[in-house]
Amino acid sequence: MSKKRCPKYLYHVFTWGGFYNREYVEMHHLTEGDFFFETPEKRAACIAGRKLIAASLYLENYICFSCTEGYHCKEHTILHRVVSYKDKQYYSEHDLGVGCSYASALHFLQNEWYPGFNDYPLGEPFDYDKVHIDEEWITGAFTVDHEQN
Repeated sequence: MSKKRCPKYLYHVFTWGGFYNREYVEMHHLTEGDFFFETPEKRAACIAGRKLIAASLYLENYICFSCTEGYHCKEHTILHRVVSYKDKQYYSEHDLGVGCSYASALHFLQNEWYPGFNDYPLGEPFDYDKVHIDEEWITGAFTVDHEQN
């Protein structure tokens, strides 16, 4: 049996918001998205630099950050679903990206992603009232709280 290499512990930041609208990107040339760092200091410097640029453009209220860290940072959280209609099964999935908590994924699955709204396994112009959800599940990597009560 071969030994697997331990993944690298990383520091992740996801940044988004109106700061990344086209007219502002033409001024600051930065992109939104996921960024990974080997130290918390490098991640903090990235965030501080973007906040400084946003403040200089009076856009400090238009930039957002979400941070995670750990061995799992690059793992995507994915929602999966199998539905049936007229004895045929259809599979769909929705990638929530990296750094998504299990609670957020479960909320999205139960409240914001269902056939006929954000999920169209049989196409958009279709009446989804007669579609049956056979099974749904979530895959990804999540941090676990090991504290005991």
